[in-house]
Amino acid sequence: MKNCLFLILLLCAALVLLGCLGSPRKRIAKIELEGNPTTGYTWVYNMPREIPQEEDEAIDTFEIRGFPPEDIVRKISSDFVPHKSGGKIVGSGGKFVFTFEGITPGETELVFSYLRAWEMGIPPVETVTYRATVNEKKYLTITRKMTP
Repeated sequence: MKNCLFLILLLCAALVLLGCLGSPRKRIAKIELEGNPTTGYTWVYNMPREIPQEEDEAIDTFEIRGFPPEDIVRKISSDFVPHKSGGKIVGSGGKFVFTFEGITPGETELVFSYLRAWEMGIPPVETVTYRATVNEKKYLTITRKMTP
């Protein structure tokens, strides 16, 4: 009886450990940005081909890695989630949620701009830059770059 219970516990522990090690969730990362779509503003992003370096030297991700930045990470989804307190109130704000997946090992930038897409020639109200890094196991890490 004790041996059977021990084997069941050992099997459960092994399954939990394997589930943690092989979790695909680490290959996915989310970026949440505050906003209010009823004002006409929305968050849009792009992935520039060149990543600026600290020495004012740009690296072309396509030339170095042999593939464009959009092959390093892929957007899985984007959605707007209203704030819980004001979700039923017309015109309330919330969060724009972008979900990305690591595709190919490498590094790129995601530059988000808060703007009205139809207003040409008007600079965004806000711009936020993130660095996306995908390792050899295709695990994705996204960090926000601080602006001076």
